Amino acid sequence: MGKFSTYRYLELKDGTSTPHISARTISLKQPRRLKKVFILLIILALCATYFMGLFAGQTQWFDGLAKSLGYESVYHHAVIIDAGSSGTRVLAYKFRVPFTVFGPPSLDLVEEFFEQSKPGLSSYVDDPEKGADTVVQLIKKAEFLTPLEKRKSTPLIVRATAGLRLLPKDKAQQLLVHVSKAISTMGYDIGPNAVEIMDGADEGIFIWYTTNLLHNLLGGETMAALDLGGGSTQITYQLSDSEVTQYPESDRHVVAAGVNVTLYTHSYLNLGLLAARYGIFRLEAGDNATNEFTSVCVDPIVQREPWTYANKEYFISGAARPAGMKREAAYARCHELVRRYTLRALDWEPREPPRGAVAAMSYFYDVAADAGIIGQCCCNCNLTSIDLERYTLRALDWEPREPPRGAVAAMSYFYDVAADAGIIGQCCCNCNLTSIDLERYTLRALDWEPREPPRGAVAAMSYFYDVAADAGIIGQCCCNCNLTSIDLERYTLRALDWEPREPPRGAVAAMSYFYDVAADAGIIGQCCCNCNLTSIDLERYTLRALDWEPREPPRGAVAAMSYFYDVAADAGIIGQCCCNCNLTSIDLERYTLRALDWEPREPPRGAVAAMSYFYDVAADAGIIGQCCCNCNLTSIDLERYTLRALDWEPREPPRGAVAAMSYFYDVAADAGIIGQCCCNCNLTSIDLERYTLRALDWEPREPPRGAVAALSYFYDVAADAGIIGQCCCNCNLTSIDLERYTLRALDWEPREPPRGAVAAMSYFYDVAADAGIIGQCCCNCNLTSIDLERYTLRALDWEPREPPRGAVAAMSYFYDVAADAGIIGQCCCNCNLTSIDLERYTLRALDWEPREPPRGAVAAMSYFYDVAADAGIIGQCCCNCNLTSIDLERYTLRALDWEPREPPRGAVAAMSYFYDVAADAGIIGQCCCNCNLTSIDLERYTLRALDWEPREPPRGAVAAMSYFYDVAADAGIIGQCCCNCNLTSIDLERYTLRALDWEPREPPRGAVAALSYFYDVAADAGIIGQCCCNCNLTSIDLER
Repeated sequence: MGKFSTYRYLELKDGTSTPHISARTISLKQPRRLKKVFILLIILALCATYFMGLFAGQTQWFDGLAKSLGYESVYHHAVIIDAGSSGTRVLAYKFRVPFTVFGPPSLDLVEEFFEQSKPGLSSYVDDPEKGADTVVQLIKKAEFLTPLEKRKSTPLIVRATAGLRLLPKDKAQQLLVHVSKAISTMGYDIGPNAVEIMDGADEGIFIWYTTNLLHNLLGGETMAALDLGGGSTQITYQLSDSEVTQYPESDRHVVAAGVNVTLYTHSYLNLGLLAARYGIFRLEAGDNATNEFTSVCVDPIVQREPWTYANKEYFISGAARPAGMKREAAYARCHELVRRYTLRALDWEPREPPRGAVAAMSYFYDVAADAGIIGQCCCNCNLTSIDLERYTLRALDWEPREPPRGAVAAMSYFYDVAADAGIIGQCCCNCNLTSIDLERYTLRALDWEPREPPRGAVAAMSYFYDVAADAGIIGQCCCNCNLTSIDLERYTLRALDWEPREPPRGAVAAMSYFYDVAADAGIIGQCCCNCNLTSIDLERYTLRALDWEPREPPRGAVAAMSYFYDVAADAGIIGQCCCNCNLTSIDLERYTLRALDWEPREPPRGAVAAMSYFYDVAADAGIIGQCCCNCNLTSIDLERYTLRALDWEPREPPRGAVAAMSYFYDVAADAGIIGQCCCNCNLTSIDLERYTLRALDWEPREPPRGAVAALSYFYDVAADAGIIGQCCCNCNLTSIDLERYTLRALDWEPREPPRGAVAAMSYFYDVAADAGIIGQCCCNCNLTSIDLERYTLRALDWEPREPPRGAVAAMSYFYDVAADAGIIGQCCCNCNLTSIDLERYTLRALDWEPREPPRGAVAAMSYFYDVAADAGIIGQCCCNCNLTSIDLERYTLRALDWEPREPPRGAVAAMSYFYDVAADAGIIGQCCCNCNLTSIDLERYTLRALDWEPREPPRGAVAAMSYFYDVAADAGIIGQCCCNCNLTSIDLERYTLRALDWEPREPPRGAVAALSYFYDVAADAGIIGQCCCNCNLTSIDLER
């Protein structure tokens, strides 16, 4: 009856008359109408539930809508002080409560501030007031984040870690009291437990919880957390139910991580990085009172290096190692010492290591990264394609059928190149950063304000300016360059005119750099004062010039010119001196041309355009700016050293002309796309063609009468062109033993090697020292005076009264320069070697037996192989490359394990860079596939190709290939050309500009001739071959 009355009410509520309803009608219609109502109510409930669920996850949308309608958010703040053993840090946070309709309110981190100071709070154990003041100063630096009216509700918490746990309780408590008292007047919300020492277990639990929360692992398979601090180490990981009873109750803690889990956490006091280092030094010294430690764990080169720990200064030295001790033995001694200390400090050691993944943080990460055990990693490297055009092998598309499906992780060099190219950013795996776009040594300076870019002009200074200028975003320019005179202060000393009244009277001796520049400028000549030499054997970089007649050396005096003189002077056998240097003035023409004041009466009127070197030096000094005359470029994609500057607007390329400045201009000019030119060069007469001054016509009326002395570059160019000869002022030389730049190897006696001890000098000494076979030392350094005029500081006469009495030991750079100058000789302290295999820079070539060349085939290995391969005589190949695995740890790509399931089965051929790195690493050997050569005399970067037959030169045409071609082309004897260059497309990926596709619509139709750098790069890449267009030469005198 109740149901009927309800239904009756619903039906009659419109006020109409009551109809006559029969019993049959009631019985039939009532259930149908009730059913419709209930269905409607269910649908409404489902829709409400659906929309509540739909909008429950749209907190950000609701929040944005609320802000647009004028809703003012509520902000909260917090300040945390982390008082660690190695430093004190402040972390200030600003949170916002977003507008929510469904669900509990949450917090959004709006802003944070971090600052630290060193040393740690524990270092002020004897001055607690100063320690408390360091905390106060850090809090003051963070005050800008917390409004004054909010500070009463902002919690301020101070937590000290292992540094204070290591102190006596009364000392630690005194520090805490002073800190609590100091911060109590700063206006923050400071509770009764605001300043405390954090327990080691809490430290471990907090870092475990943070690590697994950030990795979204709570409630599943969690990670172990290893935290290496300065004073202690915390190890924390989750225990299974079966493992709980195996651990001490004091190290077991139950925490809520979705569900309750049991953690093992233990803090190892005195095993932090700094505390352990100090403890190891103490253990080795055995004296608790000393402040000087000598340790086997420190390199012997370190002597009395200051080191501060706990606000006390100590002096660290490396223990001397006995002669002949190997690195492995020294490491074993250090390892045993560390082991002894660690076992003493351990108070508990678990039976098994933690299962699953482990996160090593703090000093673990720092030390491992510094040591190269772990590398830089990639946060956002799920790349679908990577075109690593620079220095890469197009690695991800070596399978010809399809590229790899799904995400691709670019590691090692792939990652580096991708990061350099800006495809992915350099980032940090466990550093929860909100934005890092470190594209390459840049800070993306102008967009640091997150909401809007700064309005108006922006001044990019210091590094910001440098990077922007390098990227071509802004150009180097000149604000006030209508100069009447140019004082090129860079590279010049304005040496002889520093006294403003008169130049020095009488003769002037130009020494040191003054002499060098004057000699380079040709004002004075390079000559030899005391160089009575008898023989010259210039084996390196020379052609055995004075002994090409096989019977006898030249009789009498020998004039060592050109490189002979240079090498002898460099070796210190003859001294650099000045034959005619009674100069009244020195005009340092090289690096300074004094260009604009050559007319003695007045400087030129009006503007002056400095071109060639004048322009270069002025631009380097910032006096004038680099500019572009013909730079109406439609698009330039300067991929090398540029940031794709002109296409940063994503929609369309810039319309109309484009001015390529700075590096854009330089690269375009180098590529020949535009020409080098001068923007404001209304010159009356300066034709600085390049490195020349058009020297002989500087007087405008007539050329000079009589003889003309071509100095400086005039002399150099004339000598290079063969117009005049290089000569020597006083070079009656009798013998030159050019030990520097030469090897004169230890097997020059053809019958037997030298018996007994061998002294490895010069390069032999250098290479042996580099290889660690012998040590660098000083044999004959009892010097009474050293006047190291070239590149030295006149080191031994800094005391103004008298030079040092007795012997003087010239060490480090003093020794090096003295040896280079020939004042003392390079020698060997411990060089009683029976054999020296100087594999670096020496080959011990295959023809040292003087009687006959080797019969049959000759295998050219090591540098012989390299040079032969470079010359194209033999090809690069792989002899022993059936490798089952290659772990190219150094500079490699870990190439063969890109498929995650299994390594490739069977043999693997490591080619190209893979082969090179494997060979360098010694995993496979350098070898020669087609090297049945009858003779190879690759003396050093030369092939002696065209004159190996002693009787006659080759008849007919001669094809100069490889280096012969290069040198001939450089000398202008033959021209650079292209034999097989009908290319439809050139993708010059290495060091190229993608020059031929700057027109965005279509590539050039038909054949393309790749000249100059395009040709070189294409030839280097193997796209086209090196060839010779006009090389029917009857003789080639490749002097340069």
